[in-house]
Amino acid sequence: MGATMASKQRKPKGLKISELARIAGVPVPTIKHYLNEGLLPRPLKTGRTMSYYDEGCVERVRLIKRLKTECFFPLSVIKRILEGGAQADGELALSDALINVPPLSPGANVVPRNRLAKRTGYSLAKVDRMEALGLIHPQSTSRGKVYDPIDCRIIALVRQREEAGLPFDYSLEMMSVYRRHIESIVKDDAKLFVQRMLGNTSASDAAKYIREGDKALGAFMPLIKAKLARANAEKILAEVDSTFAKLKEAFRFRYSSSDGARAKIHHSDSCHSLMHVAVRTLRGEKHSASPSRGAHPDILYLASGLRDLARGRMEDALIHLRRISDSERMKPLASALIGLGHLGKMPAVPGFLPGMHLITDALAHLDTPRRHMEASEVSLLTSYFKGVGLAIVPEVFDTHRRAAANLSLVMRADGLPERCPQCGAEWKEFASDIRLKASYFLAQLYLEDEQYSSAKDVLTNIKDVAGTRFYGRWASKQLAAHKQHMRQE
Repeated sequence: MGATMASKQRKPKGLKISELARIAGVPVPTIKHYLNEGLLPRPLKTGRTMSYYDEGCVERVRLIKRLKTECFFPLSVIKRILEGGAQADGELALSDALINVPPLSPGANVVPRNRLAKRTGYSLAKVDRMEALGLIHPQSTSRGKVYDPIDCRIIALVRQREEAGLPFDYSLEMMSVYRRHIESIVKDDAKLFVQRMLGNTSASDAAKYIREGDKALGAFMPLIKAKLARANAEKILAEVDSTFAKLKEAFRFRYSSSDGARAKIHHSDSCHSLMHVAVRTLRGEKHSASPSRGAHPDILYLASGLRDLARGRMEDALIHLRRISDSERMKPLASALIGLGHLGKMPAVPGFLPGMHLITDALAHLDTPRRHMEASEVSLLTSYFKGVGLAIVPEVFDTHRRAAANLSLVMRADGLPERCPQCGAEWKEFASDIRLKASYFLAQLYLEDEQYSSAKDVLTNIKDVAGTRFYGRWASKQLAAHKQHMRQE
């Protein structure tokens, strides 16, 4: 009987939950949570409130803690690693290589939401905007959201950019662009690895391939970014250098009127007076800038501005066009022409940034909202010049969609009068020419943006309308080149 009493009093092998928690360095609720998630083996129960855990659970709890706090693995991944048995080391190495957490500050740990503002120096409103864009991913717990060291580091990087003078909204937009493309890269990377490299490879070998491969890719990314940035800069500079030639083509009207006689402008308040000056000036007629003394001053300024633009005298053109004061009829057209004047100055300015500033000034005039104008002829000219200006701006300014809208409007223009009272029959010829030129710039725009299907439609229309004339021959060459390109592909 004494032996029986001794055996009842003998302590079972193992650790109480409080002892396990103390030795492993985690709270008791964490042990219970790991147990409920199936990460720990069930303890030996010796009573209703007494259980004993195997001593091997100490290292297991420490491993789980390390995987959570250093590698940021979710518990579902940790469970699969622990269930690997003899392969657990290889699985751990593979998971570590796949997630590839960058080095962080020693002792970094999760930060609860109520301490985040003090820890990062950023308001919770800004943090919430970053979370909404998917730049950070806090974890939801029973005690609220917590932010891991990666989240905190990303917040610090945004703050670093803001302290350097970069606006918060700009940083969010730029980082969102990178996040979107990196997400696509991550998916394609995983897909390619699974299809080409995984096979019957062991976990340890797969981890080695990923780790060594990522080292090379990590070095490759800034190198290829530098190459692409240089190529993009060279493309922008080439587009800037070609601006003057494109503007020259925009003002080159090839068909001359059969009536070259000098015609004075009367009716100073008539839009037809404006059109008379525009038509004759753009056609390069000798006496195009000879309105009568009774003409409205704005008509004179328009005539001088158009003539100077056509001749490449951009500063003189801007002086004349800025003097136009009739906001209802002529301001939209004058604003578009002023935008072209700024673009025309780009090739002559030294350096890179001054040219970019000129483009910004040009866009302020080219992007003005459309106003109601009595004469559809004036609207046609305004849309044409706005479309041309937005089309020759470098692609990086994202103006090509608006350029296409304006140029398409000119191409589709209908209901225009057959004759202009001041211009005579030459108006019909001029209107046909300006539609053709709008088609030419639109086709060029589509070709530069590699929208070949849209370009083909416009080129075919140009070929049909222009026949053997200049634009018709140009369209035929482009169609032949596109056909050859498609054969090679």
